[in-house]
Amino acid sequence: MAEVLLLQESPNPPFAISLTNHGAEHCIVLEDRWIVADEDVLQSVKGILSSRISSPVILLNACGSLRLGDSCVPKKYSVAAALAESGANVIGPMRIVPIFPGLASLFSTLILSGEPLGRIVNALNFHIEEAYGERGAYHLLGDPTFALGSDTVVALLPKEPKSYTQDICPVQKSVAALEACINLFEVLDRCGAWDAGSKAAMESVFEAHRTGVLSTRAKHAILDSPDSVTILKDYLDGAVSHFSTTLVDLVSTCIGAGQWIGSLYAQFSAERDGSWGACARCSDEAITIRFKPFGLGGGHFSRTECDRCGTTIDKIGNHVVDELISVNVTPTELEIFLPKRRVDGIARVLIHRGGLDKGVHWPEEGGIIAFPRDHLGIHGRVTIVALCVSGAELTALYHTIFVPKFLS
Repeated sequence: MAEVLLLQESPNPPFAISLTNHGAEHCIVLEDRWIVADEDVLQSVKGILSSRISSPVILLNACGSLRLGDSCVPKKYSVAAALAESGANVIGPMRIVPIFPGLASLFSTLILSGEPLGRIVNALNFHIEEAYGERGAYHLLGDPTFALGSDTVVALLPKEPKSYTQDICPVQKSVAALEACINLFEVLDRCGAWDAGSKAAMESVFEAHRTGVLSTRAKHAILDSPDSVTILKDYLDGAVSHFSTTLVDLVSTCIGAGQWIGSLYAQFSAERDGSWGACARCSDEAITIRFKPFGLGGGHFSRTECDRCGTTIDKIGNHVVDELISVNVTPTELEIFLPKRRVDGIARVLIHRGGLDKGVHWPEEGGIIAFPRDHLGIHGRVTIVALCVSGAELTALYHTIFVPKFLS
């Protein structure tokens, strides 16, 4: 009932609310209640009048919520029309549409970035068309120039921000955690949708979709008390940790099956550009190819390859990668020399094409780990992979070597 309670009248209403569920022109269904515009409807259902919603921006992410001109439902029953007449800016579809994964999260991050509503509607429709192949049907009843940060919004901000310090402001931390959560969802949504054979991955995508309510919870907490912000950040940190682990599991399965991250993530991206540079290991020529994913959200994918020494670096995100791994072959084992990694990441070391299930732990301080050759049957061309996910950034360090079958 948390989302329903957020709709009750409040002295500090959230700047924006996203309502995602089944619905129509005359109602939005939330749990066991309906949001309706006319009291007559409440005689037959349990619900909340739309007049109680005082937020200036509302996304009605439900079928036909903005259908007005050709609707068979009288206008007085239209939730969107009632909200618009009360002074709210209302966004919603003008026809029956499916509930698109990630739309509420995308709406949230665009609102928080200060984009005007007109651009937000365009971005939502573009995302639907590019990511799902459907024609966007979302429109705006309201002011297309309205945005977070305008004079109208200043009055809604907390009246006592002095309890925050600039360095450890919990609001800023909550926004950063929300952005990380949204970006991770986009990566999971993209990877999971293309790995349809992995039931666990698809379940993770559906679980990520359910966090669309964050757009409601985030603005409510940011415009409320410091305690609410702290609770929100704890929730978001937990979600980011869960998504990071899910992404590492998904990519580990992909690598263990002999695939490359590019086959999971970049195959439905547009090749952006390629450039030549010096390999960090052998100084020979290495090529870097960057891919821009279709749709909004999720980081760009890039791959750097050197054919001479077998060094490859994959990454999702715009971070700089300076680290390398090295492998030493002995008669009994492979010694893997690992660099330090980010302490907030989830990291593993794997062998391409299997042998280690989901891999072994990559220590935060780096160091040396050893794989027994006889136990794993390691020989021939072998690729070692060090994988780390930190926030919405993924790094995979590869080193390909030749291991003789017999070594004395």
